[in-house]
Amino acid sequence: MTMLDVQTLLDGITVGGYKISDQNMVLNHADAWKKLLPLSPKIASLSQKMLL
Repeated sequence: MTMLDVQTLLDGITVGGYKISDQNMVLNHADAWKKLLPLSPKIASLSQKMLL
């Protein structure tokens, strides 16, 4: 799947020529990143405290 296909899929438009499982994988990865990124400052803060 190309980056353009991924962007199209993330914009809510299905992309032909790919398995539904491939499309679901992209959407699941995007959902995981949306949940993980807000935690990154907290994780960095905890890491710094553990190192000191």
